[in-house]
Amino acid sequence: MFSQISNLATKFRAHWKNYVGQSIFATLIFSAILIALNVQIRPIITASVGATAFIVFAIPSDVTANTKNIIGGHIIGILAGTFSAWLASESSAFLFYSLAVGLSIFLMVITDCEHPPASGTALGLSVSGASLDVILTLIICVVILAVVHWVFRGYLRDLR
Repeated sequence: MFSQISNLATKFRAHWKNYVGQSIFATLIFSAILIALNVQIRPIITASVGATAFIVFAIPSDVTANTKNIIGGHIIGILAGTFSAWLASESSAFLFYSLAVGLSIFLMVITDCEHPPASGTALGLSVSGASLDVILTLIICVVILAVVHWVFRGYLRDLR
């Protein structure tokens, strides 16, 4: 355990500017997105977009940070969550919440668009309901994060 802490300290010292800079950049971009859209996003949906921001800024070289995976995964999450919300009834809602997650995983894997936060999008829409304003907000947020990732890909470093 002590060696892990020592390795972490060494790594942080060597790349502290990336750790601090990318975290601040993520905060600024996410704040700008929310302010510019001036929309109250449901907390359960915000969590999935926040998880996408983590991937974009903390592990930008991971396959899940690719533009196709970010946008495609969330589109699939939106479709699975909307479908599940449409089918859900009060007596069996938990089954449809589960269906949203399972369906999003299945569709992401078979389309090669794996993006774990998108299953959160599916669950969030299933639980809270899918409305046009929430779906549009999600799409705009996800596209902005994908574009930021693409534009700054040469400057972002994996922080793990």
